[in-house]
Order: sequence, then structure tokens, then C-alpha cells
Amino acid sequence: MFRLHYCDYNVSESDGSRIYRPGGSGDYLFLYFITPMKLYKNHKLEVTRPGACILYTPDYFQHYEAVKEFKNSYLHFESDHAQFPAHYQIPENTVFYPHQTEQINQLIRQIQAEYLTRSNHYEEQINNLLSQLFITLSRDLCQSIGEPETAGLYQQFQKSRYLILSHCEQEWNSDSMAELVNLSRSQFYSYYTRFFHRPPKADLIEARMEKAKTLLTNKALQIQDVAEMCGFSNISHFTRYFKKQCGCTPREYGRKK
Repeated sequence: MFRLHYCDYNVSESDGSRIYRPGGSGDYLFLYFITPMKLYKNHKLEVTRPGACILYTPDYFQHYEAVKEFKNSYLHFESDHAQFPAHYQIPENTVFYPHQTEQINQLIRQIQAEYLTRSNHYEEQINNLLSQLFITLSRDLCQSIGEPETAGLYQQFQKSRYLILSHCEQEWNSDSMAELVNLSRSQFYSYYTRFFHRPPKADLIEARMEKAKTLLTNKALQIQDVAEMCGFSNISHFTRYFKKQCGCTPREYGRKK
């Protein structure tokens, strides 16, 4: 559970403003720098670019100031889960540069709106939004740290994967899937497996089987209908895949439901 202490969105301070907390702020501080900042750490100076972020732990030394204009968004909060940064794979007390900066800043705006208006269940909503913020950061950093050359390609593959799995009834093959990202079949297979830790065909079959399990609960449908709605023109192929995935035939599964 996250509990927000204070936040601000797109706030501007006077030029050259400085924040200095040698003993930390006593809570977690997440900063999104909209303008360049000078950040001091271990007696070393780091000049950040716009879009930089940092998550300070409660007792960590904080010292940063504007290069010129001072503009940022920030969140002071606490968490019941002391190891939450590790859980989301977010670096502590270290500047990092996510790609989804606009989405991150908009989530801070939504958190501020909940904090100020305090509508019904606002604390629950703030917890949900903070969780969403850290999930967004985690997913972003998963691809951006150490692999900047594939970050843009990963976004293309995410969109293509969604298209394939949300239309799993279509007749997808290696060529039609690879065309979505303008790669050869071998390149598509390699990157897909690298990004999503499973081959594209296995992903597609699982999506079809999950859809089939839901459709089989509808007693108005025949097995052949379900097979066709899940992208199988051959009922024998459908039955074989279903039994391998689910441990029983489609007919047996439908009877259980």
C-alpha cells in the first residue's frame, strides 16, 4: 500500500532554486525533472537532461538545483513494502531516463488531482495510480536500460503482439506476422522470442485456447463453431491443440462447465 504525503505537478520555482536535504526527506521522493538540473551525489556533479527521473529513498542525501529555470513534478510518499523499488526494478537514488515521460507526468497530474479534491475512495485511487506509475516505469526501464538500440523496435513488437493476440481467430502465419514489423521471418522469430520469452506460435496458440475455454461454456455453440471462432478450420487440429494445452478434449471441457 502506498500513502501519499505531498505532491506537485509541473511546478516552477525561481531560477537557480536549490533543494538541500543532507539527511533525506524522511519518506520516498520521486522526481520528474522537466528542465535541466544540477544534481550532487557523493561530492560529484551530474547535470541532467529534461525528462530525467530519480527515486530517493527516505534517508538518502538530497541536493539538486536548477541549471537556470527550475521546473519539476514530484511525489512524497511511503510504502508498506520496503523492497518495492526492487520489485519494480526501479533504481534507487540514481538518475534514469524513461521513454514514456509524458505518460509518467500525466500520472503525477492525476495523483495530484486526487490528492487535492479528495473525492470518495481517493486514498485507494492514489494507491492505484502510484502502482500504475511504477508499473509503467518498470516496463519502460525493462527495455531502455542496457538496450537503447532495441527500445523503438520493442514498441513496434508490443503493438504487433496486441494486434495478433486480439485477433487470434485470423489466419496468422510467419510471413503475415513478420510483415507487421517489416522484418524477415527469422528476424521476427528471434526478436519476438527475445522480447516476450516465448515463440510467436506458442503465444498465438495460448490466446486461441484461452478464448476457446470461454466459448465452450456457451452451450449454444457446437465444437466446430468454437474451433472456427478461434482460428481453426480443422476440428481435429483444434482438438489436438486443446487437449495438449488443457489436458482434456473440448467436448470434455464443455461438459465440466
